[in-house]
This record gives sequence, structure tokens and C-alpha cells, in this order.
Amino acid sequence: MFFQAPLAKTAAGGLVIELILAAMGVHAYSIARQSEKEILATVRLPAEPAPSSGLALAVPIGLAAVLATGYVALVVAGLLLPDYSHVDQSGAHVVQDSEGVFYQNPAYDVSLRAPARWTVKNDAPNYILLAVRSDRACSVTLQPIAWSPLLGLGSFKGQLADQFSKAKNLAGEVLDEQPAVLSGLDARDIRVSVTQGGQRIIEHHMIARKGMTLYDISTDELTRDEGGVAEPTCASDFSFIRKNLVLPR
Repeated sequence: MFFQAPLAKTAAGGLVIELILAAMGVHAYSIARQSEKEILATVRLPAEPAPSSGLALAVPIGLAAVLATGYVALVVAGLLLPDYSHVDQSGAHVVQDSEGVFYQNPAYDVSLRAPARWTVKNDAPNYILLAVRSDRACSVTLQPIAWSPLLGLGSFKGQLADQFSKAKNLAGEVLDEQPAVLSGLDARDIRVSVTQGGQRIIEHHMIARKGMTLYDISTDELTRDEGGVAEPTCASDFSFIRKNLVLPR
């Protein structure tokens, strides 16, 4: 306003301005309240309230209970999941005999036999074992994965595809999936094509679940192209290893 400038130069003037503004606010509020009363006076409410057509009270209560139960189940499942960030190899042993290489780990009740030309190592922190053939064309890994009982085996395929989409200097493609049996357990055999450093590798992830553990035995095979056709070289060895793998039941 035109009189604000000279008044604001003194403390008393500033106080006067604040009082004027407060009075204007009170006046505006009284006008709004009066208008509200006049509008409400013209509204005619029904003698009885109309019946409600909304949901019954039990519906939102039931939905809330379901959500709360699901949340508690997720928390409990997470607390009970085993920890495989570091596999216990304290009691494991590897033995070379006339039938090949034998690995056993009493901590997980797991054993495996590989052909004589293979070497079995158990020094990776999150793998039970790594087996490699002498020509390095074939390899096998066995990994335990903490797996929620709320997830099906089909979720593993989606996780593989997600890992390939985020990987650098590596191209991977999930080719197909088939039902299988692994150490007497229902399993899935997921075939994957991986290209890295100009080499193409065919992987098979055979997965089986026991309780809250998902066992992933992964076989890697370098392809040898002759006339544009990949020649498999590891099938018989892989079959022998899978046949002689023992998992908890």
C-alpha cells in the first residue's frame, strides 16, 4: 500500500502495518464464514441418510490381514534362509582312485564323482566345487543358492536373463528349458548360449530344490565349429557326472 514505505522505517510503523494486515485477514475470514453460512442455509438434507453402496467393512479388514500375513511370511522366510556366502569346506575331501575323482562334503551331505581326466577343486568361496577336464574344453560347477519357498524354479530362468542383460563384455541368451531329474529330485535343465572374448560356450544349468536350498549344477562346453556346425565333445562326461552326483533328499 502507498503508506507502507514511510511506516516501515520505524519499529512502531512496522507494528502498525502488521496490525492492519491482521485486521484485513480477520475481516476477510468473517466475510468467508458469512458466505459459507448463506450457502449451507440453502442445502436441504434428506430426512434419512441414503443407504451406503460401498464395500462391507470385512473386505478392507480381510485385505489388510492378507497383506500383513504375506509381509510376515516374507520376513520369516528371509530369516530362515541358509547362508551360502561362504561354503563350509572344512570336512570336504577329494580322492583320486581307479574310477576317477571322488568329492564328498559331509557338511552338506553332497558327493560327486568325475571321470579320471578331470580335476576337482573346492576352493571357491560360494561354490561347493569346480571340476575341469584336462583339455579345458569342459567344466562343471556345483553351487548352493538360498531359495525362498515362495519362489518356483521358473524364477531362476528370469534371474539368468537379468544377469546377462547387466553383464559387460559378455552376451548370453537362454535357449530353452526342459524338465529333468537330478539325484532323484525334480529338476529343470536350462540351456544357455554365452559368447565371451570371441568364444561361444554352451551352458546347461540343471537346478533342483531341496527345502530352502536350490542346487545349480552348471556345465560349460566350448563349441568346436566344423562346417558351421557345433560338435559336442563333453556330453558323455557330463552325463557321468550328473549320474554320480548325490544331493540331500
